[in-house]
Amino acid sequence: MDSLLQEAALTDNPLIEHSTILRLFLAIDLPEAQKQVLHAGCQTLRAYLPGLRWVTPEHYHLTLRFLGDTSSTGLRSIEALMEEVAHRSPALPLQLDQWGSFPDRRRTRVIWAGVSGEGLADLVSLANELMRLFPSHERKPFAPHITLARAPINPLALPRDWELRHPLSAMPWLAGEIHLMASTLTPTGSRYQILKSAALAKT
Repeated sequence: MDSLLQEAALTDNPLIEHSTILRLFLAIDLPEAQKQVLHAGCQTLRAYLPGLRWVTPEHYHLTLRFLGDTSSTGLRSIEALMEEVAHRSPALPLQLDQWGSFPDRRRTRVIWAGVSGEGLADLVSLANELMRLFPSHERKPFAPHITLARAPINPLALPRDWELRHPLSAMPWLAGEIHLMASTLTPTGSRYQILKSAALAKT
């Protein structure tokens, strides 16, 4: 795992001893091979999609549930719930297979890689269970994707059929664990730290 994603066991984490506000989310990491292939595709996209701020490969991840600002005193209960859900969920055969944008081509704020595969239904069930356990004001349905770039200020209009100029070849992988992660904003962008991992049930 990259140094930006340093894993820290909660039992040894000083954050749990003192109340601290953390920006937390639950996510699935990508294997390094998938990250590098995805990054290579992004390098091609950059040539005809100017004006975007591109995510570096070590930050590619699939967000399952954004928890937002959370007191570190609640880390143990979040960890326990995450492990409970993970142990009931099967490992997920997934793949990245298309480019896309939010909210649409004419008003793009985010460029993403779409997630599909045999495990998609189980992935949606997992995300919905986490949504039930960790409710928030966010009401958008789960849309599995990897964020690749963002419009820095105002939304951008993209060329018609931009996603077809360099199609994303299917990249399968087996997701076998989920992570509780903390995000820290720095002058050079967000830095992510894995606080705890939970293995998904064996298939």
